[in-house]
Amino acid sequence: MKLLLTGATGFVGRSLLQKLLNEGHQVTVILRNTGSFNASQNLDLTLHYSSIENFIFSPKENFDAVLHFAWDNMSETSNYEHIQKNYINSLKFLKQIIEKRVTKHILVSGSCLEYGTYSNKLSEYFIPNPQVAYAISKVFLHRSLLELQKQYPFFHLKWLRIFYLYGDGQNSHSLIPQLQKAINNRSKVFYMSGGEQVRDYIHIEQATEQILSLLYFPENTDTINVCSGIPIRLKDFVLQYLKKTKQKIDIDFGYYNYSPYEPMVFWGDNSKILKYLKDKKGIGGGDNNLFILPTQYGEVA
Repeated sequence: MKLLLTGATGFVGRSLLQKLLNEGHQVTVILRNTGSFNASQNLDLTLHYSSIENFIFSPKENFDAVLHFAWDNMSETSNYEHIQKNYINSLKFLKQIIEKRVTKHILVSGSCLEYGTYSNKLSEYFIPNPQVAYAISKVFLHRSLLELQKQYPFFHLKWLRIFYLYGDGQNSHSLIPQLQKAINNRSKVFYMSGGEQVRDYIHIEQATEQILSLLYFPENTDTINVCSGIPIRLKDFVLQYLKKTKQKIDIDFGYYNYSPYEPMVFWGDNSKILKYLKDKKGIGGGDNNLFILPTQYGEVA
């Protein structure tokens, strides 16, 4: 396929790009940072150095699908710039794609935080109830694109509500990298919350496999949870990591307060994505059994 990818320097984007190139797709990447990639390393990789808000598509540019994963300041969920800047820039970029008919198939990264205060198993059919600027901006973007679809019904949108990610290359501010840093610095104590939160953690490899399976269904418009479907307590996650890596450090559970904008218990309903994985395997390949049990704490997507 001929594909366009944004956010290729992010945690998900890096993994997606590598898998897309490994599978032989022709990938065009839009980058702000010159020097992040070397185009000569792969003949199937084309680079455009620009911010998404300033990028202009040529009249004849066309792709089989666009994967939009660019987003700034994801670790600062309450930052108003998500609404003032990220939402506006993404909508402008995607509206140009739609108006110029650059593709009929658009995949956009959303977030499990769109669900807000819902507890327990979260289905895509729930009405979003976002509590922070990051999640609010994602809901704004999703609804704006659905409104655009009424005016331009030719394009199909897949909105991906991604749950907590973990794996090599995750943000250094995430819990496990911070824990490992404390161990490496020979700190006596690591401080965290009570750890009773129950979350859905998905390995980056599993998440990427789920997202790529959606490329096989360009005529579907859908909202999809990218998740493991496995509820796991945060405290168990951390202790499991220490046991697996054979490391020790005293942990002060309860030092930090619980988040006021998230319920104590929630995880994703993965029935939709499992069906896509199963159908992809029937179409022509793909492994729908790639489920890596969580061993590390993740970062919200």
